[in-house]
Amino acid sequence: MKNPSTTVGMAVKIFLYSTLAAVMCFFLHMSVTMALSIGSTQVLGQRVGGVLEDGRTIVSETYNATAEKEAYTKAYILEEDGTEIPIAVEDLDQYPITRSYKENIRTAVDPAMKAVTDWVAQILMAILFLAFPYSTLWYMGDHDRNQVQFGHMCENRLRGAAVGALASVPALVMWLLLVVSKVSGAFPAFVKWYRWFNMCFLPYFDRIVPTTVVDPADMPWGGVAAMVPVLLSLPVVTGVGYLLGYKEFSIRDRLVYSATGKKPKRRRK
Repeated sequence: MKNPSTTVGMAVKIFLYSTLAAVMCFFLHMSVTMALSIGSTQVLGQRVGGVLEDGRTIVSETYNATAEKEAYTKAYILEEDGTEIPIAVEDLDQYPITRSYKENIRTAVDPAMKAVTDWVAQILMAILFLAFPYSTLWYMGDHDRNQVQFGHMCENRLRGAAVGALASVPALVMWLLLVVSKVSGAFPAFVKWYRWFNMCFLPYFDRIVPTTVVDPADMPWGGVAAMVPVLLSLPVVTGVGYLLGYKEFSIRDRLVYSATGKKPKRRRK
């Protein structure tokens, strides 16, 4: 697909790439999380839950037999404040439910294993987020160099950084809303939406801001400041990609040449 000729048009394309990357990162994160849960935990039993007509949740938990105790089942109604009200298992049929769910009860994930998995997932997600913009701006820089040489355009080596900065405007707006919400309390549940907006950096965000935090007022200023490098990542990568393309310097070609001694043919876009 032909690249847009204007800086704004290219910025829109890079933003669309980042949106696609966010979707891909969602499925990647979900897959990694499921693999970690299945691979590093054991099934203790099964939990069946349902929503009552008054909005409360009724839960039945059946635990498998172990060497220490026999299999057993317990049931309770979960109040909105988290309080568990025990009920007799034989009385479960007396409670009409509007919808239900079923899940396995598993042992807790080892914190060290989760930390390693989160960072591996974050590295892969960051690559998904930055790879397409870097590649696109590299070819744009290569193309612009030819245009400058033939007098078809003026040299502007900051054009790549400008593309990334314009593509990051929605992210900047969200960050500013986060700051405003923390100071004024205008949007008490904004952290939840900000977390989803930064899907490509979700493991990083979860490390600096606990998942239980939904109100910006409860978010530390250190967490707010820690998102500044995320804001700068796209302009930096597009700026570097554009400059390297402008200078015809290919990291991929250098790596391949170092490994094989042969320089690969580069396709023009």
